[in-house]
Amino acid sequence: MMAFSLGIWWVSLPFIIKYFHGSDADVGTCFALHMGVYVCGCLLTGSLLHHWNPKNIVLLGTAIIFLLALTLCFAVTLPISPDLPGGRNWLIIGLFVAIGLPMSFFWPFLMGWLSTGHEGPALSRRLGLHNFSWAGGSLISPLLGGYLVKQSPLLPLLVPVFCLFLCFIFAYSAPSPPHSSTSPARPKSLPADFNIRLLPLFRWTSCVALLCSFLCAGVIRTHMGLLLKFHLHFPNAEFDFGLVVMFFALANFLVLTAAGRRHFWHFRFSFLIVAQILVLASPLLIILFQRLEVFIVALILNGAGMAFSYSSHQYYGVSGSTRRSARMALHEIILSVGLIIGCFMAGLLSEFYSPYSPYFFAVGAMIVGLVIQVLICLIWLIRSGKSLPSER
Repeated sequence: MMAFSLGIWWVSLPFIIKYFHGSDADVGTCFALHMGVYVCGCLLTGSLLHHWNPKNIVLLGTAIIFLLALTLCFAVTLPISPDLPGGRNWLIIGLFVAIGLPMSFFWPFLMGWLSTGHEGPALSRRLGLHNFSWAGGSLISPLLGGYLVKQSPLLPLLVPVFCLFLCFIFAYSAPSPPHSSTSPARPKSLPADFNIRLLPLFRWTSCVALLCSFLCAGVIRTHMGLLLKFHLHFPNAEFDFGLVVMFFALANFLVLTAAGRRHFWHFRFSFLIVAQILVLASPLLIILFQRLEVFIVALILNGAGMAFSYSSHQYYGVSGSTRRSARMALHEIILSVGLIIGCFMAGLLSEFYSPYSPYFFAVGAMIVGLVIQVLICLIWLIRSGKSLPSER
Protein backbone atom coordinates (compact mmCIF):
# COMPACT_ATOMS: atom_id res chain seq x y z
CA MET A 1 0.00 0.00 0.00
CA MET A 2 2.85 2.42 0.72
CA ALA A 3 4.55 1.55 -2.57
CA PHE A 4 1.22 1.90 -4.40
CA SER A 5 0.89 5.44 -3.03
CA LEU A 6 4.44 6.36 -3.99
CA GLY A 7 3.95 4.96 -7.48
CA ILE A 8 1.01 7.31 -8.04
CA TRP A 9 2.80 10.33 -6.56
CA TRP A 10 5.99 9.91 -8.58
CA VAL A 11 4.08 9.76 -11.86
CA SER A 12 1.45 12.42 -11.19
CA LEU A 13 3.31 15.14 -9.26
CA PRO A 14 5.51 16.30 -12.17
CA PHE A 15 2.34 16.98 -14.18
CA ILE A 16 0.55 18.55 -11.19
CA ILE A 17 3.45 20.95 -10.62
CA LYS A 18 3.48 21.88 -14.30
CA TYR A 19 -0.35 22.23 -14.21
CA PHE A 20 0.08 25.00 -11.62
CA HIS A 21 2.71 26.72 -13.81
CA GLY A 22 5.81 25.24 -12.22
CA SER A 23 9.10 24.81 -14.11
CA ASP A 24 11.21 21.75 -14.89
CA ALA A 25 13.55 22.93 -12.14
CA ASP A 26 10.63 23.03 -9.68
CA VAL A 27 9.86 19.37 -10.48
CA GLY A 28 13.46 18.31 -9.95
CA THR A 29 13.76 20.37 -6.78
CA CYS A 30 10.56 18.85 -5.36
CA PHE A 31 11.75 15.27 -5.61
CA ALA A 32 15.34 16.09 -4.67
CA LEU A 33 14.25 17.85 -1.47
CA HIS A 34 11.78 15.05 -0.70
CA MET A 35 14.60 12.50 -0.85
CA GLY A 36 16.97 14.87 0.96
CA VAL A 37 14.61 15.09 3.93
CA TYR A 38 14.25 11.31 3.79
CA VAL A 39 18.04 10.93 3.97
CA CYS A 40 18.23 13.25 6.99
CA GLY A 41 15.46 11.23 8.61
CA CYS A 42 17.30 7.96 7.98
CA LEU A 43 20.48 9.40 9.50
CA LEU A 44 18.58 10.32 12.66
CA THR A 45 16.33 7.29 12.98
CA GLY A 46 19.08 4.80 12.14
CA SER A 47 21.26 6.10 14.97
CA LEU A 48 18.66 7.11 17.58
CA LEU A 49 15.72 4.73 17.18
CA HIS A 50 17.37 1.39 16.43
CA HIS A 51 16.51 0.12 19.93
CA TRP A 52 12.78 0.92 19.59
CA ASN A 53 10.07 -1.54 18.59
CA PRO A 54 10.03 -1.41 14.75
CA LYS A 55 6.27 -1.96 14.58
CA ASN A 56 5.54 1.13 16.66
CA ILE A 57 7.86 3.26 14.52
CA VAL A 58 6.28 1.97 11.30
CA LEU A 59 2.81 2.81 12.63
CA LEU A 60 3.90 6.30 13.68
CA GLY A 61 5.45 6.99 10.27
CA THR A 62 2.37 5.74 8.41
CA ALA A 63 0.03 7.90 10.48
CA ILE A 64 2.05 11.06 9.83
CA ILE A 65 2.28 10.33 6.09
CA PHE A 66 -1.50 9.83 5.99
CA LEU A 67 -2.12 13.23 7.59
CA LEU A 68 0.32 14.98 5.23
CA ALA A 69 -1.24 13.24 2.21
CA LEU A 70 -4.67 14.45 3.31
CA THR A 71 -3.31 17.99 3.65
CA LEU A 72 -1.83 17.69 0.17
CA CYS A 73 -5.34 17.11 -1.20
CA PHE A 74 -6.57 20.28 0.50
CA ALA A 75 -3.60 22.21 -0.91
CA VAL A 76 -4.80 21.42 -4.44
CA THR A 77 -8.46 22.33 -3.82
CA LEU A 78 -8.41 25.27 -1.41
CA PRO A 79 -8.31 28.81 -2.86
CA ILE A 80 -4.79 30.21 -2.59
CA SER A 81 -4.05 33.92 -2.50
CA PRO A 82 -2.10 35.07 -5.57
CA ASP A 83 0.07 37.12 -3.19
CA LEU A 84 1.46 33.93 -1.61
CA PRO A 85 5.13 33.63 -2.70
CA GLY A 86 5.37 30.82 -5.24
CA GLY A 87 1.60 30.37 -5.22
CA ARG A 88 0.01 26.97 -4.74
CA ASN A 89 2.99 25.17 -6.23
CA TRP A 90 5.35 25.69 -3.34
CA LEU A 91 2.71 24.59 -0.86
CA ILE A 92 2.37 21.31 -2.80
CA ILE A 93 6.13 20.94 -3.02
CA GLY A 94 6.57 21.73 0.67
CA LEU A 95 4.05 19.10 1.75
CA PHE A 96 5.59 16.40 -0.45
CA VAL A 97 9.03 17.32 0.84
CA ALA A 98 7.74 16.99 4.42
CA ILE A 99 6.48 13.46 3.64
CA GLY A 100 10.12 12.43 3.27
CA LEU A 101 10.72 12.61 7.04
CA PRO A 102 8.07 10.10 8.21
CA MET A 103 9.09 7.86 5.28
CA SER A 104 12.33 7.30 7.21
CA PHE A 105 10.20 5.81 10.01
CA PHE A 106 8.70 3.31 7.61
CA TRP A 107 11.09 1.65 5.15
CA PRO A 108 14.27 1.02 7.18
CA PHE A 109 12.37 -0.31 10.19
CA LEU A 110 10.10 -2.49 8.10
CA MET A 111 13.15 -4.08 6.43
CA GLY A 112 14.99 -4.39 9.73
CA TRP A 113 11.92 -6.05 11.26
CA LEU A 114 11.69 -8.63 8.46
CA SER A 115 15.40 -9.47 8.26
CA THR A 116 16.32 -9.84 11.94
CA GLY A 117 17.73 -13.29 12.77
CA HIS A 118 18.33 -14.46 9.19
CA GLU A 119 21.51 -14.95 7.14
CA GLY A 120 22.51 -16.36 3.74
CA PRO A 121 19.69 -17.86 1.63
CA ALA A 122 17.21 -17.37 4.48
CA LEU A 123 18.06 -13.67 4.60
CA SER A 124 17.80 -13.42 0.81
CA ARG A 125 14.35 -15.05 0.91
CA ARG A 126 13.13 -12.67 3.62
CA LEU A 127 14.38 -9.64 1.73
CA GLY A 128 12.92 -11.13 -1.44
CA LEU A 129 9.50 -11.32 0.25
CA HIS A 130 9.78 -7.66 1.21
CA ASN A 131 10.86 -6.71 -2.32
CA PHE A 132 8.09 -8.85 -3.82
CA SER A 133 5.58 -6.87 -1.75
CA TRP A 134 6.71 -3.33 -2.51
CA ALA A 135 7.52 -4.06 -6.17
CA GLY A 136 4.10 -5.69 -6.54
CA GLY A 137 2.52 -2.57 -5.07
CA SER A 138 4.29 -0.50 -7.73
CA LEU A 139 3.04 -2.53 -10.70
CA ILE A 140 -0.19 -0.80 -11.72
CA SER A 141 0.04 2.41 -9.67
CA PRO A 142 2.12 4.29 -12.32
CA LEU A 143 -0.45 3.54 -15.01
CA LEU A 144 -3.26 4.56 -12.65
CA GLY A 145 -1.40 7.74 -11.71
CA GLY A 146 -0.94 8.67 -15.37
CA TYR A 147 -4.60 8.09 -16.11
CA LEU A 148 -5.89 9.99 -13.04
CA VAL A 149 -3.69 13.05 -13.50
CA LYS A 150 -4.97 13.33 -17.07
CA GLN A 151 -8.48 13.72 -15.60
CA SER A 152 -7.78 16.01 -12.65
CA PRO A 153 -4.88 17.14 -10.42
CA LEU A 154 -6.88 16.08 -7.34
CA LEU A 155 -7.70 12.45 -8.19
CA PRO A 156 -4.11 11.10 -8.05
CA LEU A 157 -3.77 12.67 -4.59
CA LEU A 158 -6.98 11.21 -3.19
CA VAL A 159 -6.18 7.57 -4.00
CA PRO A 160 -2.95 7.52 -1.90
CA VAL A 161 -4.93 8.78 1.11
CA PHE A 162 -7.12 5.68 0.97
CA CYS A 163 -4.09 3.42 0.39
CA LEU A 164 -2.27 4.89 3.37
CA PHE A 165 -5.28 4.26 5.59
CA LEU A 166 -5.16 0.58 4.53
CA CYS A 167 -1.40 0.57 5.08
CA PHE A 168 -1.89 1.61 8.70
CA ILE A 169 -4.58 -1.05 9.24
CA PHE A 170 -2.38 -3.82 7.82
CA ALA A 171 0.67 -2.72 9.83
CA TYR A 172 -1.41 -2.52 13.01
CA SER A 173 -2.80 -6.03 12.39
CA ALA A 174 0.63 -7.59 11.88
CA PRO A 175 2.20 -9.45 14.83
CA SER A 176 4.91 -7.66 16.77
CA PRO A 177 8.52 -8.61 15.92
CA PRO A 178 9.74 -11.73 17.76
CA HIS A 179 13.03 -10.12 18.76
CA SER A 180 13.77 -6.72 20.21
CA SER A 181 16.38 -4.76 18.28
CA THR A 182 18.28 -4.26 21.55
CA SER A 183 19.18 -7.96 21.47
CA PRO A 184 18.89 -8.97 17.82
CA ALA A 185 18.95 -12.60 16.92
CA ARG A 186 21.84 -14.00 14.92
CA PRO A 187 22.08 -17.53 13.54
CA LYS A 188 24.33 -19.88 15.45
CA SER A 189 26.27 -20.72 12.27
CA LEU A 190 26.76 -18.83 9.04
CA PRO A 191 25.50 -20.44 5.81
CA ALA A 192 27.80 -22.24 3.37
CA ASP A 193 27.63 -19.52 0.69
CA PHE A 194 28.63 -16.73 3.11
CA ASN A 195 32.11 -15.36 2.35
CA ILE A 196 33.32 -13.07 5.11
CA ARG A 197 36.57 -12.39 3.24
CA LEU A 198 34.78 -10.99 0.20
CA LEU A 199 32.02 -9.18 2.09
CA PRO A 200 33.78 -5.76 2.35
CA LEU A 201 34.58 -5.80 -1.38
CA PHE A 202 31.00 -6.55 -2.38
CA ARG A 203 29.62 -4.04 0.11
CA TRP A 204 31.65 -1.23 -1.46
CA THR A 205 31.06 -2.18 -5.10
CA SER A 206 27.34 -2.76 -4.61
CA CYS A 207 27.18 0.58 -2.77
CA VAL A 208 28.54 2.41 -5.83
CA ALA A 209 26.24 0.39 -8.12
CA LEU A 210 23.20 1.28 -5.98
CA LEU A 211 24.08 4.99 -5.92
CA CYS A 212 24.62 5.26 -9.70
CA SER A 213 21.64 3.08 -10.65
CA PHE A 214 19.25 5.17 -8.54
CA LEU A 215 20.79 8.36 -9.90
CA CYS A 216 19.88 7.17 -13.40
CA ALA A 217 16.41 6.14 -12.21
CA GLY A 218 15.94 9.58 -10.60
CA VAL A 219 16.69 11.29 -13.91
CA ILE A 220 14.22 9.15 -15.83
CA ARG A 221 11.43 9.03 -13.25
CA THR A 222 11.28 12.82 -12.74
CA HIS A 223 12.00 14.07 -16.26
CA MET A 224 10.69 11.54 -18.78
CA GLY A 225 7.06 12.59 -18.37
CA LEU A 226 8.05 16.19 -19.10
CA LEU A 227 10.08 15.02 -22.10
CA LEU A 228 7.09 13.17 -23.54
CA LYS A 229 4.57 15.99 -23.00
CA PHE A 230 6.43 19.27 -23.41
CA HIS A 231 9.33 18.38 -25.73
CA LEU A 232 8.23 15.40 -27.84
CA HIS A 233 4.54 16.44 -27.66
CA PHE A 234 3.03 12.99 -27.24
CA PRO A 235 -0.78 13.46 -27.34
CA ASN A 236 -1.37 11.14 -24.36
CA ALA A 237 1.87 11.88 -22.54
CA GLU A 238 0.50 11.34 -19.01
CA PHE A 239 -0.87 7.89 -19.82
CA ASP A 240 2.21 6.98 -21.90
CA PHE A 241 4.50 7.96 -19.04
CA GLY A 242 2.45 5.85 -16.64
CA LEU A 243 2.67 2.97 -19.14
CA VAL A 244 6.46 3.03 -19.48
CA VAL A 245 6.89 3.35 -15.71
CA MET A 246 4.57 0.37 -15.28
CA PHE A 247 6.97 -1.71 -17.41
CA PHE A 248 9.81 -0.33 -15.29
CA ALA A 249 7.95 -1.54 -12.20
CA LEU A 250 7.27 -4.92 -13.81
CA ALA A 251 10.98 -5.45 -14.51
CA ASN A 252 11.69 -4.40 -10.91
CA PHE A 253 9.14 -6.86 -9.63
CA LEU A 254 10.44 -9.83 -11.63
CA VAL A 255 14.13 -9.27 -10.85
CA LEU A 256 13.57 -8.54 -7.16
CA THR A 257 11.42 -11.65 -6.83
CA ALA A 258 13.96 -13.83 -8.66
CA ALA A 259 16.88 -12.45 -6.63
CA GLY A 260 15.02 -13.30 -3.42
CA ARG A 261 14.26 -16.86 -4.50
CA ARG A 262 17.62 -17.76 -6.11
CA HIS A 263 20.99 -17.41 -4.43
CA PHE A 264 23.51 -18.37 -7.13
CA TRP A 265 24.38 -14.68 -7.63
CA HIS A 266 25.79 -14.26 -4.14
CA PHE A 267 29.42 -13.05 -4.29
CA ARG A 268 29.53 -13.12 -8.12
CA PHE A 269 30.87 -9.82 -9.42
CA SER A 270 29.87 -10.38 -13.06
CA PHE A 271 26.14 -10.24 -12.23
CA LEU A 272 26.55 -6.77 -10.72
CA ILE A 273 28.46 -5.51 -13.76
CA VAL A 274 25.86 -6.82 -16.23
CA ALA A 275 23.08 -5.18 -14.20
CA GLN A 276 24.77 -1.80 -14.47
CA ILE A 277 25.32 -2.20 -18.21
CA LEU A 278 21.55 -2.63 -18.53
CA VAL A 279 21.02 0.59 -16.58
CA LEU A 280 23.60 2.37 -18.75
CA ALA A 281 21.78 1.30 -21.92
CA SER A 282 18.48 2.91 -20.84
CA PRO A 283 19.40 6.63 -21.14
CA LEU A 284 21.30 5.86 -24.35
CA LEU A 285 18.13 4.45 -25.92
CA ILE A 286 16.15 7.50 -24.79
CA ILE A 287 18.73 9.79 -26.40
CA LEU A 288 18.91 7.87 -29.68
CA PHE A 289 15.22 7.12 -30.30
CA GLN A 290 11.90 8.92 -29.94
CA ARG A 291 9.48 6.00 -30.12
CA LEU A 292 7.24 4.81 -27.28
CA GLU A 293 8.13 1.13 -27.78
CA VAL A 294 11.85 1.95 -27.48
CA PHE A 295 11.16 3.93 -24.31
CA ILE A 296 9.39 0.87 -22.90
CA VAL A 297 12.46 -1.27 -23.64
CA ALA A 298 14.68 1.37 -22.03
CA LEU A 299 12.59 1.41 -18.86
CA ILE A 300 12.55 -2.40 -18.70
CA LEU A 301 16.37 -2.45 -18.87
CA ASN A 302 16.59 0.30 -16.28
CA GLY A 303 14.16 -1.41 -13.92
CA ALA A 304 15.88 -4.79 -14.19
CA GLY A 305 19.39 -3.44 -13.65
CA MET A 306 18.36 -1.13 -10.85
CA ALA A 307 16.49 -3.93 -9.09
CA PHE A 308 19.55 -6.20 -9.07
CA SER A 309 21.76 -3.40 -7.75
CA TYR A 310 19.14 -2.81 -5.04
CA SER A 311 19.00 -6.50 -4.08
CA SER A 312 22.79 -6.79 -4.09
CA HIS A 313 23.46 -3.95 -1.70
CA GLN A 314 20.49 -4.90 0.43
CA TYR A 315 21.91 -8.42 0.86
CA TYR A 316 25.59 -7.53 1.27
CA GLY A 317 24.77 -4.51 3.43
CA VAL A 318 23.01 -6.45 6.18
CA SER A 319 24.84 -9.80 5.95
CA GLY A 320 26.69 -10.60 9.16
CA SER A 321 25.18 -7.59 10.97
CA THR A 322 22.95 -7.54 14.04
CA ARG A 323 21.80 -3.90 13.86
CA ARG A 324 19.57 -4.51 10.89
CA SER A 325 17.42 -1.37 11.08
CA ALA A 326 20.53 0.83 11.15
CA ARG A 327 22.02 -1.10 8.21
CA MET A 328 18.79 -0.75 6.28
CA ALA A 329 18.76 2.97 7.03
CA LEU A 330 22.23 3.20 5.45
CA HIS A 331 20.92 1.30 2.42
CA GLU A 332 18.06 3.76 2.09
CA ILE A 333 20.42 6.72 2.50
CA ILE A 334 22.64 5.56 -0.37
CA LEU A 335 19.80 5.00 -2.83
CA SER A 336 18.20 8.28 -1.75
CA VAL A 337 21.39 10.23 -2.39
CA GLY A 338 21.38 8.77 -5.89
CA LEU A 339 17.78 9.87 -6.39
CA ILE A 340 18.51 13.33 -4.99
CA ILE A 341 21.37 13.88 -7.43
CA GLY A 342 19.38 12.46 -10.35
CA CYS A 343 16.20 14.44 -9.63
CA PHE A 344 17.96 17.74 -8.97
CA MET A 345 20.30 17.53 -11.96
CA ALA A 346 17.48 16.41 -14.28
CA GLY A 347 15.42 19.50 -13.44
CA LEU A 348 18.40 21.85 -13.53
CA LEU A 349 19.91 20.57 -16.78
CA SER A 350 16.55 20.43 -18.56
CA GLU A 351 15.63 23.95 -17.47
CA PHE A 352 18.89 25.65 -18.42
CA TYR A 353 20.43 23.47 -21.15
CA SER A 354 18.43 20.97 -23.22
CA PRO A 355 15.75 18.30 -22.66
CA TYR A 356 18.30 15.55 -23.40
CA SER A 357 21.13 16.82 -21.21
CA PRO A 358 19.84 14.90 -18.12
CA TYR A 359 20.24 11.62 -20.00
CA PHE A 360 23.80 12.44 -21.06
CA PHE A 361 24.49 13.17 -17.40
CA ALA A 362 23.05 9.76 -16.44
CA VAL A 363 25.26 8.00 -19.01
CA GLY A 364 28.35 9.78 -17.64
CA ALA A 365 27.44 8.91 -14.05
CA MET A 366 27.05 5.20 -14.86
CA ILE A 367 30.42 5.11 -16.64
CA VAL A 368 32.14 6.85 -13.72
CA GLY A 369 30.51 4.39 -11.32
CA LEU A 370 31.80 1.38 -13.27
CA VAL A 371 35.31 2.84 -13.33
CA ILE A 372 35.21 3.41 -9.56
CA GLN A 373 34.17 -0.21 -8.99
CA VAL A 374 37.03 -1.49 -11.11
CA LEU A 375 39.42 0.65 -9.05
CA ILE A 376 37.92 -0.74 -5.82
CA CYS A 377 38.53 -4.28 -7.09
CA LEU A 378 42.12 -3.47 -8.06
CA ILE A 379 42.82 -1.92 -4.65
CA TRP A 380 41.29 -4.95 -2.93
CA LEU A 381 43.38 -7.36 -5.03
CA ILE A 382 46.59 -5.46 -4.33
CA ARG A 383 45.96 -5.28 -0.59
CA SER A 384 44.74 -8.86 -0.16
CA GLY A 385 47.04 -10.52 -2.68
CA LYS A 386 44.18 -12.84 -3.66
CA SER A 387 41.96 -13.29 -6.68
CA LEU A 388 38.26 -12.63 -7.17
CA PRO A 389 35.94 -15.65 -6.79
CA SER A 390 35.63 -17.87 -9.85
CA GLU A 391 32.52 -17.43 -12.00
CA ARG A 392 30.85 -20.81 -12.49
